Order: sequence, then C-alpha cells, then structure tokens
Amino acid sequence: SLGENLISATNGGAIVVWSSTGLTTADVQEVMGQRFYNQLGAGNLTRMGDLIKDAKTVIPFGRDVRLSWALLGDPMLKVR
Repeated sequence: SLGENLISATNGGAIVVWSSTGLTTADVQEVMGQRFYNQLGAGNLTRMGDLIKDAKTVIPFGRDVRLSWALLGDPMLKVR
C-alpha cells in the first residue's frame, strides 16, 4: 500500500501514516480532518493515537469512515 511504502522508504520515510484503506465519502472525512487539526493546533491532545481517536468521535454518521481509516505507526507518538 502507499502507506507501507511511505513508512518503509529507503533513506528515510514517514514516522506514521493515517489514511483510508478504502473508498469513503469526502464530506465525512473533512469533518474528521478538521477536528484532528483543530485539536492538534490547540495542543489539547499530544499523542497521535489520541488525536485520531478524538477525531473519529465527532462523526456520528459515516461508520465506513471510522472503520476504514487506519494508523500505521506508533499511536503513542507525541506530536507538537
């Protein structure tokens, strides 16, 4: 997958990748993404896994989005 290629790239690569594993609706992804970046910018949550978990909680509909977006990497990674 693209995520696996980003993480395992020779001479460096991504530390984590959070992406969809399938096709989902863009409007629901936008709500989730906005929540993620708002929380990241506010400094309310400092771990990647916590940011993702929180972002997924704001979508009462769009179960497909919550289930298909996956984190490749360490959820305990601290972000700034």
